[in-house]
Amino acid sequence: MPLCSSCGGKTFVPRVVVDFLGLHNKLRTLSGPAFVQPDEVASVLQNIQRDLEDYEAEIYRLECLRREKERLEQYATQLRSLLSPFRKVPDEVLQRIFDECCDTNIFRVVDSKRRLPVHTSQALRYKPAMKCPFHACDMVSDIINMEDESSA
Repeated sequence: MPLCSSCGGKTFVPRVVVDFLGLHNKLRTLSGPAFVQPDEVASVLQNIQRDLEDYEAEIYRLECLRREKERLEQYATQLRSLLSPFRKVPDEVLQRIFDECCDTNIFRVVDSKRRLPVHTSQALRYKPAMKCPFHACDMVSDIINMEDESSA
């Protein structure tokens, strides 16, 4: 296989040029055993089989490359989370937020003006804090656990 001029990798060049028009003309006009060269047809069929194998190998290589690209994109997404503004908030501030919002690890919904519980659905009022979306973040889990340990 020839090498790519830009990256130096192998490039796939098919052995067989697909010429349906020429083949259709031969099929329509030439007949009889004198016009068919079995060795030539067998040679072309062998080259077609090799091309098919090369295509399969190239498709497999590209699929592997696509998976690696997706893996790298996922890594970049997760890496970007390290730059999240949320991570700049000191642990003590987050702990204070959880102290104000959570009562023994259960969210409370409070009217900020009257400082009284708001009547909302049971699902919201008694949803355990560890089951909220914060469970995905170990940092928040540690702060919640730190809050529980400090109150004990």
